Amino acid sequence: MTLHNNRVDLSKGSFDLSLLVTVSLDLGVVARKLAETRLCTYASPEYINKYGKPEHIDQLSSHQCLLYIDTPHHDYWLFNDHGQEVKIKPNWHFCSNNGRALCQAAALGMGITQVPEISAINYVQQGKLIEVLPDFQIPPITIYATYLQRRFLPAKLTTFVDFLVGYFAELMPSEKF
Repeated sequence: MTLHNNRVDLSKGSFDLSLLVTVSLDLGVVARKLAETRLCTYASPEYINKYGKPEHIDQLSSHQCLLYIDTPHHDYWLFNDHGQEVKIKPNWHFCSNNGRALCQAAALGMGITQVPEISAINYVQQGKLIEVLPDFQIPPITIYATYLQRRFLPAKLTTFVDFLVGYFAELMPSEKF
């Protein structure tokens, strides 16, 4: 298992499966939709108490922001402002290519982060993170299991994909796939 945000070339044979959180897929792969997740913006209650809660995306320039690097939108955050997609490039206080690391940093009061909801769900349930700017969310993005098209899939692959379907259904029970 390799954990990174780069797309892998499944045809090279190094990987049986790739999990993608994306709005578009490569040609030549089979994709099974596992779930949808919103791209949300979060801060800790302590951060909000100390620096205030942004009410509009224009206010992000005065906040400490934590960047999820190696994403298709590079070093910008995406928002929806009255039906228009808006890219914002805040001043980055800390960067990581791992959603959990960013959630942990935000939970410790280091700043505001924008990550897929699925990365932050446990922190939100524990009260360590609060969603900010919910009125500016872009449409949900899809989580896929992708693999090369094959006539007969190995049992290990189908078993793992079935496990993932159950896992995401349990994690995000409001989603039906």
